[in-house]
Amino acid sequence: MPDIVPEEGSSRPVWRRAAATPTAAATPTAGSDRPLRCGGPELDVHERFYLMREKRRSQLAEQARLREEEAEERDAAANERVPDDEDEDRAAERFRNDRYAVKLLHQDNSAWVGGTDPGALG
Repeated sequence: MPDIVPEEGSSRPVWRRAAATPTAAATPTAGSDRPLRCGGPELDVHERFYLMREKRRSQLAEQARLREEEAEERDAAANERVPDDEDEDRAAERFRNDRYAVKLLHQDNSAWVGGTDPGALG
């Protein structure tokens, strides 16, 4: 916004912008007692490149670590399932129970004539 210039004869104070560039004494430097603000000195191209390269390397290392953890979890889950299938008696009993359940379902369906008509027994 442009500065508001008071009309002639107005006694109200008007706000004006400060100088566009601060004085050298007001600007903090690395050697001064005043702390640097807003990120400090600007990085040059090579420093920024090395910084970004290190960030990328750390991201890749983190992704590799997560993939290894997931693979270990999958292997652990696969190893947990193996003991249940090792018992042959339980596996055979489960197979017989499944066959018996299918047989009962077929008997239930064949009891009705026409399949969908609930009124007449066959």
